Amino acid sequence: MTKVKLKDATKELATGAGAVLSDATRVRKSADALMQSLRKLEVKFTREEEERVAREKREWMWRSAMYMEVLLCRIKSIPL
Repeated sequence: MTKVKLKDATKELATGAGAVLSDATRVRKSADALMQSLRKLEVKFTREEEERVAREKREWMWRSAMYMEVLLCRIKSIPL
């Protein structure tokens, strides 16, 4: 009788271990998919931030150039 109980217990443990392995595999795949999504978002955010910084830099350069133009025009209009 003990051998039957041991056999049943072993079978139950094997079944449970298979379910745990299946769940772990599913969780790992979900985690991998989440990490891939996060990496894509990071790349997108980094690219957008670089574009914003470049746009601001161009704007400041343009404003500086316009300011210098105004100053030069004013200097030229002052009689010596």
